[in-house]
Amino acid sequence: MKKTVLYLLLTLGLHSQAQHDYIPMAVENAQWVIFAQDNALWPPYHDFYYNYYIRGDTIINDISYKKVYYREFIPVGEDMFPATLGESIFVAAIRDDIPNRQVFVWMPPTFLYTNACTYNEESLFYDFSMQIGDNYGAMECGFQFGDSQVLYDISYQNIFGAERQIQYIAFEGTWDEDIRRYEGVGSNAGLLEWNCKFECPYYKFLIDYCVGDDQTCLQQYLLDTQEQTITQNIKVFPNPVNEQLQIQTSNLSAYKVTLYTLYGKKLFQKTSNQPNTSLDMQNLNSGIYMVTINNKPFKIVKK
Repeated sequence: MKKTVLYLLLTLGLHSQAQHDYIPMAVENAQWVIFAQDNALWPPYHDFYYNYYIRGDTIINDISYKKVYYREFIPVGEDMFPATLGESIFVAAIRDDIPNRQVFVWMPPTFLYTNACTYNEESLFYDFSMQIGDNYGAMECGFQFGDSQVLYDISYQNIFGAERQIQYIAFEGTWDEDIRRYEGVGSNAGLLEWNCKFECPYYKFLIDYCVGDDQTCLQQYLLDTQEQTITQNIKVFPNPVNEQLQIQTSNLSAYKVTLYTLYGKKLFQKTSNQPNTSLDMQNLNSGIYMVTINNKPFKIVKK
C-alpha cells in the first residue's frame, strides 16, 4: 500500500511539471532594470542602475538570435532617479531552445564581461530542464567557479506577471548562498550576471522585469517629457576629445560645468552664461572623464 501511494505521488509530481509550458527569455521588447554596487569606483557611479533590453533579430553562424542591448541610467540630480538613458551598446545575442527548456547566449569579443564564456561562440547559459541535485558547475557558461553549484530546490511561483519555474542554487565560499534563476527572466542578479557578496568588483540585483517600450516599462525611472527634451538638446562632443570639448545647450543660458576623473576627483569647474561653451582638455592625461552640466534642478552627466 505504501509503495502504491508513493508511486502515485511521484506520477502526479512529474505530470505537474510536464504540464508547465516553458516561458521563453528571448522576447522582443523585454526589459531588465538592475542595480549595481561598484566597489571599485567612487561616486558619482559608486552605486548605479542600468538596463538591458531586447530589440531586433540577427543571424550568427546560420543561427537566429534576438539582440541584447545595455544602457545606463544617468542621474540628473542628487538622487539616482529621475534619470535619462545613456548610450545603447550591443552586448549579446540570445536564443531559446524551447523543446529542451534551455537558453543560449553569444557574446561579441568587445563585451569584456567574464572569462566564464567563450566569445564568438554560442554558450549554454540557462537550463530549466535540470533536476534537483544537478550541478550547474558542469555548464558551459554562466557559472564555472568550482563544483559547489548544486541545484537544491525548484518551485513554481507567479512572478513578473507569469507562473515561472524558479531554480535555487547553492554556492560555497564568497558566492551568494541563495542564487535564484527565473524561467523567462534570468537570475536574481540580472540577465547575463551571477551574484556574489564578497571579493567581487560588483554586487548586482534584479530590480524589475517587463515586456514593452520605454514608456511602458521605464516610466517610473525616467524624467518626464519636458525634462527629457531639455537633456536631449544638450550635446557634448567630440568623444573622444584631444583638445577642446564642446558643449552645446540650445535651451540653457546659465549653468555650471564640472569635470571629474572616473574616480570622482573634481578637476575644475566653470560657469557659463552662454548656450555654448568649451573645456580645455589638452593638458589632461589620456583616460575616461566625467563631465556634469548643472542647471538646477537638472544635472546631466556625460562620460
